[in-house]
Amino acid sequence: MARLMSSFLPDERWVLTMDRTNWKFGQVHINILMLAVAYKGIAIPIVWYLLPKERKRGNSNYKDKIRIIKKFINIFGVEKIEVLVADREFIGKVWFKWLKKRKVPFAIRIKEGHRVKIGRGEVEVKELFGTLNLNEQAYYRTRKTIYGYQYLSLVAIKLKDEYLILATNIEQEKALGFYKQRWEIETLFSAYKIRGFNLEETHLCENKKIDSMIAILSLAFVWCHTIGEWLNDKKPIKTLKHGRKAKSLFLYGFEYLDEIFSNYDVRTKEINQAIELFDIGKFKK
Repeated sequence: MARLMSSFLPDERWVLTMDRTNWKFGQVHINILMLAVAYKGIAIPIVWYLLPKERKRGNSNYKDKIRIIKKFINIFGVEKIEVLVADREFIGKVWFKWLKKRKVPFAIRIKEGHRVKIGRGEVEVKELFGTLNLNEQAYYRTRKTIYGYQYLSLVAIKLKDEYLILATNIEQEKALGFYKQRWEIETLFSAYKIRGFNLEETHLCENKKIDSMIAILSLAFVWCHTIGEWLNDKKPIKTLKHGRKAKSLFLYGFEYLDEIFSNYDVRTKEINQAIELFDIGKFKK
């Protein structure tokens, strides 16, 4: 599945975004750890892992994080990674040391209360950026040891009620721009759920069945996105006053496929064309 999903992406280094999505059906907690490639405002799923149900809080541990990145590296190689971006759930000493050992480039958000050494003492990392104004960003002048990883750069931006602080081993100037692509995986999760396929309404509870369903939906997602790109080339999505598109490429394709399949008896030509656009040759390879 990872190789098949990758065949729909450009042959270049990728920005990987990692996150976890969850929902609850009755007393059953369902948590999926996902690794995806940020691509044109959305994320293409590559590797995923269903967390054990007994972990009701759902948080991934360092073994889960290592497992999913290790799987990616075994398939594609670490050189395929432009950068890995992730939120504050994806921190920790063992995890950071593993990333260092495998030479994985990353820009990961850390907690603003994380303590770092200054001289002979320690301070919360947000205090290093205490002079920032709202929406102002800065790079700290010296590198720090973060979760046992020495000489990491720190990049921060002051938000309304908190600081967004990144620990990174790539060029400081590029870190925040890459990290902003992290949200693209949220649009993927929305497509799986209420804004697309309504995965929760399947009422599946067994991890094996959910895993298979995620595989099917991932292919359907890529198909919708492919159709959305094709439609956008013919008739671009309207841009709203605030600068955002009226809908995503995924939703553009999703609505079109829904329309033609709902009227299959009079839309045969469009259906055949849509199938041709979804390169079946990739499956044979």
